[in-house]
Amino acid sequence: MNKKINFENLQLKKVLVDGITAAGYKQATPVQEKGLELLLRGKDALVKARTGTGKTALFVIPALQYLITGNPKIQVLTITPTRELAAQVGREFQSLGQNFKDLDVATITGGSGKGAAIRRLSGAQVVVATPGRIADLCETKSINLTELQMLVIDEADVMFDMGFRDTITKIIQTLPDKIQVVLCSATFTDDIRKFAKSFLKTPVTVEDSTYIAPKEMMEEWAVSVYPENHMALTANFITRRPDDQILVFCNHKERVDEVTEALVTEGFSAVALHSGLDKRTREQSMKSFRGGKVKILVATDVASRGIDIPGLPVVINYDLPYELPDYVHRAGRTARAGQAGLIITYYNGRKERLIRQIESRTSRKMLRKSYNECMTTSKVEKKREIVKKEGKPQVSVKDSARVFIYAGKRQGVNTQAMRKHLTGECGVKSVEIGFIEIADKYSILGIAKEVAMRVCTQLNQSRFKGIPLKAELRKAHGSRKK
Repeated sequence: MNKKINFENLQLKKVLVDGITAAGYKQATPVQEKGLELLLRGKDALVKARTGTGKTALFVIPALQYLITGNPKIQVLTITPTRELAAQVGREFQSLGQNFKDLDVATITGGSGKGAAIRRLSGAQVVVATPGRIADLCETKSINLTELQMLVIDEADVMFDMGFRDTITKIIQTLPDKIQVVLCSATFTDDIRKFAKSFLKTPVTVEDSTYIAPKEMMEEWAVSVYPENHMALTANFITRRPDDQILVFCNHKERVDEVTEALVTEGFSAVALHSGLDKRTREQSMKSFRGGKVKILVATDVASRGIDIPGLPVVINYDLPYELPDYVHRAGRTARAGQAGLIITYYNGRKERLIRQIESRTSRKMLRKSYNECMTTSKVEKKREIVKKEGKPQVSVKDSARVFIYAGKRQGVNTQAMRKHLTGECGVKSVEIGFIEIADKYSILGIAKEVAMRVCTQLNQSRFKGIPLKAELRKAHGSRKK
């Protein structure tokens, strides 16, 4: 179906059309054009679409069209992989259904107590939930789904990767037979297709795999940089874009904490988002970033599902994503709603093959940049640069000396702890610290040449977690030899 769709011509309820208009929808996206009429006819559907394509509204609109608000029973159930995505989908139901009388949307996730979840279900017609919580409610017969009309399994590929395939199967087995099932996934793996064959009835396929963002709307950079220089480069990017919010992606929650703490230490406004944080902290991080109170959000891929910040200008891949879908998901956070965006991916020479694979599969060429090129500030950018309290920018690699310390991970050394030790115990200014590289049994610091000898002496006179440190000055840091 390629024809242009006007929401007013779909014979939708007036309150729904009014809600769509009030929410700012002017025309259907490609995936909505392909699937809305099919879903409105009650068809089971396999939807292959990535975040940012209008996928959520694709199933919310049909769900609301046939919702009976006078009936205080659950009629729509949406299962999502994360609390954050559940919250976002819940907001979409509330936004598009804002003119419905007595519409009750309940978001049920594992962060709240079971008793509170059961009480929240009372009177709700729409439930958005994470799989573990809804499975528990089904198993204990604490939820009444006898009048369910539609089941949506959102980001099925992510849930399957998280190990929830069997959980979702058990949930479906408790549901009425005659319901509409919509399964959304960024990829159609063999497992997804096998699952769909078992539980969807002659489904239609709605596919829009073309989206990241138009090439003319988004720049994609691949920056060749050693890991120890990631933080200096990130700080440089942030400093040179003082008015922009920036989303930074890491592959592990430990790295998220490490990067967030380093940024805060450098004086930037940053918060973390990953599955290891409690629900309240994650919600506060999202609220602060979405509301513009903080400049930088550092997140993992899974925890970031559901991040929807219109106009977000910059995404940084601090870690090169493991899989193509992760890259596409990250890229989909920027250049939304017709606005321009920039995605920056850090890599080293050994990962060039992965960069080329991403380019091949997205049919998009990244602009190659070097670390030194990105650290060079133009005359115009110098005028915009935020100068730190000490009055000068952070030391660059070429202006640093190498301080070797005979202590590493085995002695409990990590980047944040060492940075705190340097600035606290040794009196080193943040701008005098370049890179910090932590190995198993040793650490290497990049320290401004003019203070390196003094810092080395101070380190030798200090104790780290009660252990005397041994440090020595080595050859100035330059380009590595192969």
